[in-house]
Amino acid sequence: MSERDQTLTSTTAINLAFTLVVMVSYFAMFSSMTVPSLMDIALLTFFGIAYISNGIYGFSKCREQPGQTKTFLYFLSQIILGVGIVYTSRGAGLNALVLLPLVGHSVLLLSNNWLYLFNLSLVLLYVALSYLITGSLQNIWTSLPTFFAGQVFIVIFTDMAVNEENARKKAERLVLDLESANRQLKSYAEQAQSLAIVEERNRMAREIHDGLGHYLTTINMQISAALAALSRGDEKPEKLMRSAQKITREALLDVRKSVTALRLPSQPLEKRIALLCEQSSLTGIHFDFEVNGDPERLDDTLELTLYRGAQEGIQNVLKHARANNAWVKLTYSRERVSIEVKDNGTGAQLEDNKELGFGLLGLKERVASINGEITYGREASGGFFLRIEVAR
Repeated sequence: MSERDQTLTSTTAINLAFTLVVMVSYFAMFSSMTVPSLMDIALLTFFGIAYISNGIYGFSKCREQPGQTKTFLYFLSQIILGVGIVYTSRGAGLNALVLLPLVGHSVLLLSNNWLYLFNLSLVLLYVALSYLITGSLQNIWTSLPTFFAGQVFIVIFTDMAVNEENARKKAERLVLDLESANRQLKSYAEQAQSLAIVEERNRMAREIHDGLGHYLTTINMQISAALAALSRGDEKPEKLMRSAQKITREALLDVRKSVTALRLPSQPLEKRIALLCEQSSLTGIHFDFEVNGDPERLDDTLELTLYRGAQEGIQNVLKHARANNAWVKLTYSRERVSIEVKDNGTGAQLEDNKELGFGLLGLKERVASINGEITYGREASGGFFLRIEVAR
């Protein structure tokens, strides 16, 4: 059930109780009156219908669309009608009961200060009417405690009901908020899972390209060199083929590591890069490896990024550079570590970052993920360079 429906249901119950109290008051009043005149009956009927109608529709309007002026006019009109009922009936029966439903309405429509002021005014009005009708202070002191007790009971009971209803509404809102939060968390979890899957796919793609791609390129170059040597009757092919076999084993090992998402082995970074250069030099291109600064063990992610950078740079030299010499430099400084690969080739290279192969694209993503910097392009003296720099 919506909050509006609940409010309507609550208002309906209040209106029913209001009508019932007025009807009981009228029944007691007519039972206690001596033979009333037709004028009295007509006035009491008019006042009663107007009092009940205003108590139902006027109260509903004030509750649905609160406003100080509207609320003031409502209570003023009800007091006038209530005074008319009590005065016309000359205090017969329990006619003062018709004023008590206004106490409950005051709890629902007025703030604390106005609530107390209104109920105090209602007590004074009751005293004035009783004295005007009976002219006896003794009668006032006899009936006033009953009227005042009714006021206190209605205020306390209505206030408890209002607090209970507010607490229920608050609990329902909290439940709705929790359900909404749970739906959002579920949605965020699904999005995070999707992003994690995409990131893992990209990472595996980079691992396969950077690892397996490098080894296959080196093997291909060595086999090509062996075939060329065979055609010349040279004895070098056996050495090249054995090296290719060794690289094949290492490639299989690297694939297993990538698939099982293992971290870098304990072997130092500079030794791993030196081994890359040694293996790649067997293709006929001389790779000169240099280490500057004091080598230190880095975070696994940083080491992997620098290692993959060296792999990508060396692979590009083997595939595209048409060079006979290449230089790989690993530099350690106090705050940063860099790897640089450059060659003296004349092969076609990237210009102005217009086209990126999968290797450089994956490398850029890898470097960006650790807030590193990557630069590459043609050297002024010819050849091509690739440089990666990361914070320690």
